[in-house]
Amino acid sequence: LPADRFDSAKAFAEAVTNPAFTVASAAAAATAAPAAIRRSRIAIALLAVAFVVTAALAAWGWLRRAPAPATSRFAMSLPEGTSLTWGNDVAVSRDGAVLVFPGVDSAGTQSLWIKRAGELDASPIPGTEGGYGPFLSPDGTQLGFFRAPFSMSLVALAGGAPRVLADSSLGSGGAAWATDGFIYFDANQGGIQRIRPDGSGRQSVLDLPSGGYGFAWPEVLPGDRVLVARLRRAGALPQDFAIIASRIGTNRFSTLTKGVRARAYGDHLFVAGADGTLRVWQLDDGGLSLRGPGTVVATDLHVASVFAGVDLAVDAHGTLYYAAGRTSLGSGLDWVDGSGHHAPVDSTWHVPWLITGSSLSPNGRRVMVSHYVGGGKFPVSIKQLPLGPMSPLAADSLLTDALSWTNAAWTPDGNSILTSVKQGGGSAIYRQRADGLGGRTLLVRDNGALLWPVESRDGRWLLAGRRADSTAAPDIVAMRLGRDTVLSPLIATPAAEGQATLSPDGAWLAYASDKSGRFEVYVQPFPDVSGGIWQVSLHGGVEPVWSPAGGRLYFRREDRSSLLSVSITTRPSFRASLPHQVLGATGLAGLYLQSGYAISPDGERIMVVRIGSESGRFRLVRVAHVMSEVNHKEGQ
Repeated sequence: LPADRFDSAKAFAEAVTNPAFTVASAAAAATAAPAAIRRSRIAIALLAVAFVVTAALAAWGWLRRAPAPATSRFAMSLPEGTSLTWGNDVAVSRDGAVLVFPGVDSAGTQSLWIKRAGELDASPIPGTEGGYGPFLSPDGTQLGFFRAPFSMSLVALAGGAPRVLADSSLGSGGAAWATDGFIYFDANQGGIQRIRPDGSGRQSVLDLPSGGYGFAWPEVLPGDRVLVARLRRAGALPQDFAIIASRIGTNRFSTLTKGVRARAYGDHLFVAGADGTLRVWQLDDGGLSLRGPGTVVATDLHVASVFAGVDLAVDAHGTLYYAAGRTSLGSGLDWVDGSGHHAPVDSTWHVPWLITGSSLSPNGRRVMVSHYVGGGKFPVSIKQLPLGPMSPLAADSLLTDALSWTNAAWTPDGNSILTSVKQGGGSAIYRQRADGLGGRTLLVRDNGALLWPVESRDGRWLLAGRRADSTAAPDIVAMRLGRDTVLSPLIATPAAEGQATLSPDGAWLAYASDKSGRFEVYVQPFPDVSGGIWQVSLHGGVEPVWSPAGGRLYFRREDRSSLLSVSITTRPSFRASLPHQVLGATGLAGLYLQSGYAISPDGERIMVVRIGSESGRFRLVRVAHVMSEVNHKEGQ
């Protein structure tokens, strides 16, 4: 209060020197001893010095830069029995409160899992079974993801059923949810497109250039003006993939650097290389160019062989997440025995890119494989086992390059190959010798697209899947060789039926159908399919294969995450056991277009496609304050 204030600075100084801190009167101050006056002057000087020093310290503490927190790395533990799948990406919310990753549980079911900050355990997200490529909304409340074969869905993390956002013209290169309200995604040959979360406003953002094979993993930089993505050109291997930048609305782009994946953080860009090295660059020119040589922050990223996928995410706090593991851009074939032990079919043989399908000859001496060689080509070759060469199969153009394994099959005697090839506006099935000698014999022509050719063991029947056109669901058709000239419907309903396979005695037909709303495996007698129908899978099934030894039918779970089998008896009546898991995700290649297994002639071993490192052998690494390390190295 004003009444409590000192009358003058002198009175204040006397109070400072007074042990009792009492206010001296004007009269007492006038009669003070010279010594007291000297003490008061010294006190005032000391007070002034103290004030200056305190002010300087305060200013220094206010203006000085706080020391940056140290970068720390540690591997995150996953729930017991759960493994991280490869190359399908991880997603983290901007505030770092939510982490989503694709994983496989102990039962072999692949789905998306959520780990929230402050919680010890992760848990599967209902409705995301078979999902991959997760991406989160800017506020972290909604999750987007993909399912094979290429549909994009959204689900609220608070609960509820997923809804399909798009199911046409989609690639496998993922999506990003930008703060401008659009979801940017790989539209396959349509380049990069965007769509609103309600499904409206779908439009092209960046067209594929001439010679471009596909964009992947779009990322919108802060400010929503510049888009970065990966571009692979026809025939290019992962070490030549490029990271590009495009100002949104211009339909033009510039190349930033080589790389297989990019993630943005403020004015920096994280770029993963094909060799598993992660570098960080400063962005320049509004994000259309890079500054400096880049800073290496990790060298152990796992780069999956399937289109060089990388699990990589960073939140707004500069916390980095990635999958660490051995990088092996190639594939091969393994034998797996009953105990789950893997052994290479040929330890000296290595395919530099991707095996997309395999089929073992009936005598087990040769294997037919389709494999990616760049430029969108998936040729079929035959390899002699165990240590022999691999020779290309001269089949002209197979019906569908990317799914070439669906168009070639062994004849029961193992001497010839059935191939379905394009011909005019339709297709034709030929038989040709597996050793490459001689020509090929026409078996049937059809106006539709013929898939999965199968010849019965007695050589009397030819079966196939048939699409009337590119949008029609396939049916199963059949003809008697040497008697019929056209394929006639065998199993034809409004649902999709295909992947037919005959039992060793030729009396039973197994196939996959989605008539229940999802694909399941069914068995019917053959050739008279009116004798009954039995569903042998319980929770989804595809790619049925009979054991050559008889009595057992194998099939893959609908999401391709595991291999199951049922034992079958047919006398006095048909009976099938409950499905039993034979291999989990760690033993099977998971790409949806792969036929990734075959059964040995004795039924004791399973041949599987090996893609780089196996699933489940990676670590999910968390790097806190990674930018402290970047800023320190940039400042050197």
